[in-house]
Amino acid sequence: MLDSVEPTRTVTFPMPVRFVPSGRSSHLDCPSPFAGIWHHSTDESTLYQMMQNGWNPLLNRNSIYGTAVYLSRSVWLPNQMTISGVLSLDKTEVMTQFQSSAGCGRSQDHLVWFLKENGLSHASRRPAPGNDTKNQEIAEFFLERGVKAIRFEEHGTDVVALYDPSCFYVFQ
Repeated sequence: MLDSVEPTRTVTFPMPVRFVPSGRSSHLDCPSPFAGIWHHSTDESTLYQMMQNGWNPLLNRNSIYGTAVYLSRSVWLPNQMTISGVLSLDKTEVMTQFQSSAGCGRSQDHLVWFLKENGLSHASRRPAPGNDTKNQEIAEFFLERGVKAIRFEEHGTDVVALYDPSCFYVFQ
């Protein structure tokens, strides 16, 4: 299913944070499940380093599913700094359903089974550093198939794992 998609370019880190004035975000295109405002939460030190030096998986100490940037519709981490923004993606660059022998769906379980059945047997919900081999392999799996972002449900909350941070525009 994914193999028919044209591969995307390689993502090089660190990647500069892209900004958009909050009133001018409506010009960005995005498929409806990914449209709207998204939030990224992290500690103050990491946020400062990210804003100074760009997105970098090395800064992410608790990454799952190979994500470079983890986004949510709500601010869900107390005592964390949060930035908000919008995504700019084409419908060919996103994935919202995960097919496996366990069925097709968008839950975290569907995602894990999908990854395992596509050769990533080490995929799990266990967090690891962003530059961990497991996380790098998952990110490469999606990027090589042209998928820059996936959307799934984690504990009843819509989240996005963004593999190409150049698609996320932070509000100024």
